[in-house]
Amino acid sequence: MRIALGQMAIRPGDIAANLETILAQVAQARAARADLLVLPELCLCGLLCGGYFADADFVADCLCQNAHIAAAAEDIAVLFGNLGRAADGQLKNSVYLAQNGKICELQPFLGQSAIPNAYAAFVEAPGAVAELKIKGEPLRLAIALGETVLPQAADCLSLYLAHQPLDLQRPLPHQNGLWLNPVGLQSTGKTCYLLAGGSAYRQKGQNVAAAELFKPQLLLTDSGQVAYRPRGGDLIFSALVAGVRAFFAANGSKRAVIGLSGGIDSALAACIYCAALGSENVLLINMPSRYNSHLTKDLAQDLAQALHSHYIVLPIEESVQATIRQFAQTPVSAPDGSQWYIPLEGLTLENLQARNRSARVLATAAAAWKALFTCNGNKAEASVGYATFYGDLAGAFAALGDLWKHQVYAASEAAGHYFPEAARAMAGIAAIRPSAELSPKQSVEEGKGDPLLYDYHDYLLASWVEQGSTPADILAWYQTGTLEAQIGCAPGLVRAYFTTPAAFIADLEYWWRMHKGIAVAKRQQAPPILALSSHPFGEARLEAQIRPYFSTRYARLKKELLDD
Repeated sequence: MRIALGQMAIRPGDIAANLETILAQVAQARAARADLLVLPELCLCGLLCGGYFADADFVADCLCQNAHIAAAAEDIAVLFGNLGRAADGQLKNSVYLAQNGKICELQPFLGQSAIPNAYAAFVEAPGAVAELKIKGEPLRLAIALGETVLPQAADCLSLYLAHQPLDLQRPLPHQNGLWLNPVGLQSTGKTCYLLAGGSAYRQKGQNVAAAELFKPQLLLTDSGQVAYRPRGGDLIFSALVAGVRAFFAANGSKRAVIGLSGGIDSALAACIYCAALGSENVLLINMPSRYNSHLTKDLAQDLAQALHSHYIVLPIEESVQATIRQFAQTPVSAPDGSQWYIPLEGLTLENLQARNRSARVLATAAAAWKALFTCNGNKAEASVGYATFYGDLAGAFAALGDLWKHQVYAASEAAGHYFPEAARAMAGIAAIRPSAELSPKQSVEEGKGDPLLYDYHDYLLASWVEQGSTPADILAWYQTGTLEAQIGCAPGLVRAYFTTPAAFIADLEYWWRMHKGIAVAKRQQAPPILALSSHPFGEARLEAQIRPYFSTRYARLKKELLDD
């Protein structure tokens, strides 16, 4: 039996567009002389449709499309996922077989979704092995939705219909049988999941045929085609490009405006958006103040020229000074009749520059050019709120929002391979210590920069976010000398950065208070992010704006360390 896996791009909530794609795949499979075409779970509506699953008209419209698929399945069998209704009227996640102009409903085994709460709308129904005949040939088929283990039998073919997003820390499933995963971007709230594709037919633990990642494809199980799978930085860069392309397509946008500082995050963003949208649709803006070095300004210009994108330099110093003068010259009238002036200094002055760049320059340029402007923040910054409200926290999409800094560097190296002309500029930018360049304390020419020591803090913060460790765990590992092994950073870093337990504890408490304090409010107001892990910030994570907590165990360990 010749089986085709239709790794299609699903547009969530767009029934008509998905039906058009389905009918095109039926025609393609027929032309390839396939006996059976398998299409994804919920291929007419998508898995993440917000409140539409509670809309009776939407559900009815989905079910009406079964007849159109049956009509197209005269000389080929089509197995596909769609909504269904249980006997009591509750919504089901179901599977259908269209053949000879007729439809029959099958009973899939429902497991757990890789996306939190994705199956909450559906009632659980008992699964059963299907006894089918495809063009007169018998086929015993066990169908799984989500992550579950199917019953194994020599005469039974396993079929896994998935909505599996990319997870950089977790490989795609490798069950024997057929594994079909769609592509595209689907979102819940502010968390955007990139469906990975990578459909495959496996026997004895080996891929007999395997599709590409992130791209629509019809995979014939007897083709012998096993697509190359990128890894490391190449995988991250490919995913970022695919995610950006899908986000902009879903929003009907074709242009992007990016603040290009000469730092690694904005440099990577520039490469991603040029690769996804075309350099002619990207406007890069360098916005120097008195604190920006010639080094970063020159590197930003070099990168823009290498990418062949639109580029402009718009200094912000004049507008920043105008704001300072305005506050200095305009008194506040107090209730008692006295007057006072709002001081602009220190961190307030730094944040003024960040807001000037995003809220004034980038937002205006994007509106005028009919574009979206980007947020270039990474996961380490989001973890501790190292971003300015309405400044670098602003933007339509945070493509790097689920990447730790070391992953940003890995993807940046891959970007240099993708754009060979830009490789030298990217390498030069990567060699600079990360810095916001908002004050003399952050002078890159003097080797100064961000307060985050990324080669250590990246891993400390990841242990909180992805491993669920607590400050007490960190102190216990520090006390036993196993901290670096536990969190995965390089050996010797902790003692190199913190010469005394007091210094180590002060740093730990500062960042924990940030992580559980103001950073929560900033994450709740941040732009949508591209999820590339099992622990993205956004709707997948429940967070409350409450006082940072230090446990009794932490207090005991702290006392022991400081009393030594």
